[in-house]
Amino acid sequence: MNYLSGDLFVDWFESAVTIAPDAPAVAFEGKHLTYQQLAGISDSVAAQLLARGVGANSYIGLYIERSLELFIGMLAAMKVGGTFVPLDPASPRTRLQKLVDMVRPAALLTSMALSQDLQGCGHVLILDQLNDAVGRDFRRVSVEPQMLAYVIFTSGSTGEPKPVGIEHRNLANYVRGVASRLDLPVGGSYAVVSTFAADLGYTMVFPALALGGILHVISRSRSTDPAAFGEYMVRHQIDCLKIVPSHLSALVSGARNPTALLPYRRLVLGGEASSARWAH
Repeated sequence: MNYLSGDLFVDWFESAVTIAPDAPAVAFEGKHLTYQQLAGISDSVAAQLLARGVGANSYIGLYIERSLELFIGMLAAMKVGGTFVPLDPASPRTRLQKLVDMVRPAALLTSMALSQDLQGCGHVLILDQLNDAVGRDFRRVSVEPQMLAYVIFTSGSTGEPKPVGIEHRNLANYVRGVASRLDLPVGGSYAVVSTFAADLGYTMVFPALALGGILHVISRSRSTDPAAFGEYMVRHQIDCLKIVPSHLSALVSGARNPTALLPYRRLVLGGEASSARWAH
């Protein structure tokens, strides 16, 4: 089975859907979507974006809490040839407005619970109010390698947010590289604990969905509770985790059973300086 057939992440995801349509793709707090379900619902959202004139080379904001809907929105944006722009609901309103003003997204995908935050920010689509029946005959817009896949913001040396664009070919090269160098498992169990508005967790997100794995999205509250986090890691037999060293240290310092916090196969540390003790 060749999960990385084609040249782009969107090709790899569609291959995973074809190979294992009924396998779980993404899970969050007791709910999950199979590859076929995730593909179908994201097709529906993509069709409704196109119907509103939001398509290739459009910026599409994702103002969504950690949830299944976050990944529906991400895939929908990519399927119409758009560029997804993750926005953290935990950010202050002034920062949110500044980021929206910078990129001027053609649409903002959000939930009913968060929609009030986006008043005056432009064209808002509420994911939990869209018609799931639309888009059954959706055909993905052609995506070229040099098109932007997503934009994230970095503070750089000035402390001011700066948009950084990542092309589809950059993303594909990255996923191929980490999958090979880290020997990431096909069909494995992956966990993401960081905000989606930074790319730290993308080391788990994109390989998981390209390799037919299941991506476990850990809630904010669980990710800071050593007992709850460890119980989840063991119960779901998480193979691969990427985490900031200071986050892991904080969890370990409050855990009765630190070993329960660790993945079964691959622990990836990043985002800051680490310690050699995690290699033992």
